[in-house]
Amino acid sequence: MVSGIPGRQPEIYRFFNETNSETDLITVARAWSHPLLTAFQRDGKTVYLWTTFSTDQINLNFCNPAVLLEMLDVLLFYAGRFAKIIRLDAIGHTWKEPGTTCLNLRGAHLLVRVFRAVLNKVFTDALSLTETNVPHAENIQCFCDGHNEAQLIYQFLLAGLVLHIFFKGSC
Repeated sequence: MVSGIPGRQPEIYRFFNETNSETDLITVARAWSHPLLTAFQRDGKTVYLWTTFSTDQINLNFCNPAVLLEMLDVLLFYAGRFAKIIRLDAIGHTWKEPGTTCLNLRGAHLLVRVFRAVLNKVFTDALSLTETNVPHAENIQCFCDGHNEAQLIYQFLLAGLVLHIFFKGSC
């Protein structure tokens, strides 16, 4: 027992998306082929944490307000160091709900809105940039309404594809 209080988890445990290894996650949109959950040892027991992209990138649990506050602190840290564009990497994958694709869910959009609202109030010259891997029409519809989500967007593969076209001289 890490916290010393029976039945209480240390707050850090709630920073990650933990689930049962038997949870049906077949509908989750995936870009990679490795397992979606990674087994970790905690207090002598095996726990399964979401690792959407790799085993060394554990997904944060944005349902926990403490996680949101920590990430806002990071956002403000960089904006306070004169960052003018804050890239929200793979933002469409941030919200986890078993039984869904876990891609571009309402919670992900709310996170972008919160991040932009905070930047708009504290650092008015800083912009949020969402990185996605969805078709252009969905990208524009979901993350760039011009008012309350990201000011800038880009599709992850587009830059590489454009360079490939120039290199090959053919599209």
